[in-house]
Amino acid sequence: GELKNRRETYRQMVDEILTQVRLGKLVVCAFYGHPGVFACVAHRAIALARNEGFEAKMLPGISAEACLWADLGIDPGTVGHQSFEATQFLLYDHIPNTCSHLLLWQIALAGEYTLTQFSTTVDKLKILVTHLNQWYPLTHPVIVYEAATLPFEQPRIESITLEQLPYTKLNAVSTLMIPPAKALSFNHQVLEQLGITAANIG
Repeated sequence: GELKNRRETYRQMVDEILTQVRLGKLVVCAFYGHPGVFACVAHRAIALARNEGFEAKMLPGISAEACLWADLGIDPGTVGHQSFEATQFLLYDHIPNTCSHLLLWQIALAGEYTLTQFSTTVDKLKILVTHLNQWYPLTHPVIVYEAATLPFEQPRIESITLEQLPYTKLNAVSTLMIPPAKALSFNHQVLEQLGITAANIG
């Protein structure tokens, strides 16, 4: 059969939520990953409900990103991090800061902009690798990460090189974590204005 555009599915989800709200029911929706991150349904449903005079709010959950930092044992505060949806990273003129961690979400959909497919192709992943190779060497270590969704499961933490990405099994929940490629460097002009030297910073 014909594949339905995901935008239509999202619209139907919003409609179903609002239908129940309009009936006067107390409606609670649970979203995977995080209710507000890459979650247009939650944002749209809340906005519509509020516009119609209903009380609606979003409550945070333990996000997929929070699980990632905990499972990998990395404190993103040490060098910072950036976070992009993989296809958006490809289609727009983003320039990553290679001194910080880079997260690419929904990597299994990289380059899939029609919202009708549920996986990317080796060719599209090769384009992503070539794109990333502007800033990262092909031998740069990266991690394919999938959070555990059940208590008895273990997270997937698969270390590969960037060039191996097109040939790695990816799932809908796969995230690509790219560690820094170079060390932080001091802004000496600001240090001078602050009256401190690099040696004073532990």
